[in-house]
Amino acid sequence: MSDTMSPEVFELILGSAPMGVLVQGKDNRVEWVNQALAGMLNMEVDEFLGISQDKVDVLELQLLFSEQDDIYIPPVHGHDERWLHRTSISHDNHTVHYYYDVSREHSLERERNRLESIVVESTTNDSVTGLLNRRGVIQRLEPQIARCRRYETPLSIILFTVRTQHDGLEDILGEQALLELGQLVKDYVRWADMVGHEGEGEFLMVLPETTLAGAEELAERLAKVIEDTELSGLPEGAKMVVNMGLSEWRKNDNITSLMQRITDALDDASSGDKQVMVA
Repeated sequence: MSDTMSPEVFELILGSAPMGVLVQGKDNRVEWVNQALAGMLNMEVDEFLGISQDKVDVLELQLLFSEQDDIYIPPVHGHDERWLHRTSISHDNHTVHYYYDVSREHSLERERNRLESIVVESTTNDSVTGLLNRRGVIQRLEPQIARCRRYETPLSIILFTVRTQHDGLEDILGEQALLELGQLVKDYVRWADMVGHEGEGEFLMVLPETTLAGAEELAERLAKVIEDTELSGLPEGAKMVVNMGLSEWRKNDNITSLMQRITDALDDASSGDKQVMVA
């Protein structure tokens, strides 16, 4: 029995391999390709042979020689989209590329990321308004406070409630009214500001790079806008009741102390005559 296999046997083995195989010569031209790789791209083997890596017109073939080893092949020319992982070996002026179809792995990863995104969104977003909930705001507030400590930049927070008053009685807003109100507040602030809904008409606004004076001016204007807005589902003649508490970050503040201060300010506003209370 011979100690070496003939080129024909090697070609038979590689030709039936489940991964794609492509051989380039020293001039970068394709000298051989197996049926598995041709099938991945819905092409014939002859379409590969003789082409140069430097002069390729077909998109899929261009991508086969891309710098990245993880290659995305879009769904063109009658084949499904694919992800291929490439490993390459050079020997005697030839380079052999092996292409493994990892489309299933990428599909599973995308699905996992999608499900993780749904889980995260469901735990950090309010189901009624789509805004952040308290947990979502607090998560994003922590790095803002860290930035204040480092750079001593201003940061203000507004906590406010919105109720309806009808026939001398106060009531919470319905879901459609809350949805409209959440969008109104979101549109009213800057892109860098954060807005959260804490439930039953309680909203939390985080205003980076905003002084206490600036936050107070914003709060008073926003309260007026909310009062003058007609929301869906309110009883005829109902009035909007808005109360706001606000404060700014102080040196040595943490989230707990800052949140407690604005909560106390809101309580004072709700029980007193002043609509906006500053702490």
